[in-house]
Amino acid sequence: MRTVAIILGGGSGKRMGSRCGRGSRRGSGRNKVLLKLAGRPILEWSLAVFSKHPQVTDILVVARKEDLEEIRELCQGADLGGGKIRDAIEGGAERQDSVANAVQYLSRFGLGPDDRVLIHDGARPLVTRAIIDRCLEQLSDHQVAVPGVPVKETVKKVRDGIVLETVERDQLWAVQTPQSFRFRALQQAHWQARHDGYQGTDDASLAERIGIQVAVFEGDYHNIKVTTPEDLVVAKAYLDSIKGELVMDQSHVDRIANPVIFRVGIGYDVHAFQEGRPLFLGGIQVPSHLGLQGHSDADVLLHAMIDALLGAAGLDDIGNQFPDTDPKFKDIRSTELLRETGLLVSKEGYSLVNIDAVVITQQPRISSYADAIKENIAGILGISPRQIGIKGKTTEGLGFEGRGEGITAQAVASLCRVQE
Repeated sequence: MRTVAIILGGGSGKRMGSRCGRGSRRGSGRNKVLLKLAGRPILEWSLAVFSKHPQVTDILVVARKEDLEEIRELCQGADLGGGKIRDAIEGGAERQDSVANAVQYLSRFGLGPDDRVLIHDGARPLVTRAIIDRCLEQLSDHQVAVPGVPVKETVKKVRDGIVLETVERDQLWAVQTPQSFRFRALQQAHWQARHDGYQGTDDASLAERIGIQVAVFEGDYHNIKVTTPEDLVVAKAYLDSIKGELVMDQSHVDRIANPVIFRVGIGYDVHAFQEGRPLFLGGIQVPSHLGLQGHSDADVLLHAMIDALLGAAGLDDIGNQFPDTDPKFKDIRSTELLRETGLLVSKEGYSLVNIDAVVITQQPRISSYADAIKENIAGILGISPRQIGIKGKTTEGLGFEGRGEGITAQAVASLCRVQE
C-alpha cells in the first residue's frame, strides 16, 4: 500500500503584513511557505517531517507557477525527501484547484483506489509524526479523517459589527491538516465538486457533501497555520521552548535538537563630507548642505551595517561584494546593497538576531532621525525595529569628526542558525 503526502505550497502571504524572508516587500504577496522560520523555509519543516515518516512512500508538492523553480531547488538542494519527493507541480487559482491538479497527477501516477493520501498545508510547519500516525490509523476504519482541536474561545455570530448570537461551542472543532483520504474517496469528492461547480473550504467538506463520513480525531494546538507575522512569532517561540528537551518527537529531532550557532560581526566605515551631494544615513535623506563622498550614495551607516552582517556570516566584505570599480554600483542607493546583503546572509542559513550601530558626527543630530532609520532598515531586512539599535555620538570637537570633516559609523551584528 502506498501513502502519498500532497504538500500545498501556494500561499501568497499577503496577510503577513510586513517584510519577511528573502526580499519580500510590504504587500508583495511573497509566498509564505518560503519565509524563514528558525533559519529554514517554512515549507522545509513540513517536508522534513513527512520525508522521515516510515509509512510515507511518496511526496508531491503543489506550488504557484512563479515559485516552482525555487521550491524544486529547495527540495533537491536540501535532499529532504530521501528519494520520496516525486515532483513539484503547478497549482491552480484556488486551494481546491491545486488539490485537483494533484489528484489528476496521482491518477496518472498509478495510485490505487485504496492507497492513502495525506493533504497538508505547507504553511503548517509544526506538524508531528504523532499526528501523521493518527491520520493513518483512522483510515483503517474510515474513508476520510481529519485532525482537529476543540474550540476554546467563545464564538459569536456577527453581522455589520453587531453580535447576532453566541454560538454553542460544545460541538465546534477547528480542523487542521494533514487531512487523510483513501484515494478513491478523494477522487470522487473532487470529481463531484468540479461537476457541480462547488467550492469548499477544505477537502473534507467535498467528501461530506456527497455523503462520505468524515472522522475527526484530536490534533495538536501547536499545529498552527502560519498566516500572519504573529503566527511566525508563536511558531518560533514553540520551537525555542522545546530545543532543550531531552525527549522530543523524533520527527523534529534533526531540525530542532541540533545546536544553534551564533555569530557576531563588526562593521566600520568612514566618509568625508562633500558639497553638492545629498546626505543619506540609514537609507533616510537627512537635510544638510553637505553630503558624503563616495562611489555609491556613501551611506556610511548602512555600509558599516553591511560589513557587520557579511562578517558575521563569514562572507567577503563590502568592497569585494560591491566593488567601487564596478560601474553598476556608481551612485547606487545603499538600501539596495543592504537588501542584497540580507539575501546573501539568508542563503547561508542565518537569521538576524539584532544589529546595533553608532554614528559619530558633530552634525546632524542622529537622535532626530533614529526612529525613521530603524523603521527603514527593519523594512529592508524583514525584522522588527526593536532588533535595531541606532545611536549618535559626538567627539566633543576632537578628531576629524569633531572638525566637521566627515562621519564615522560602527556596527555590530548578531546572526544565528541551526547547525546541520
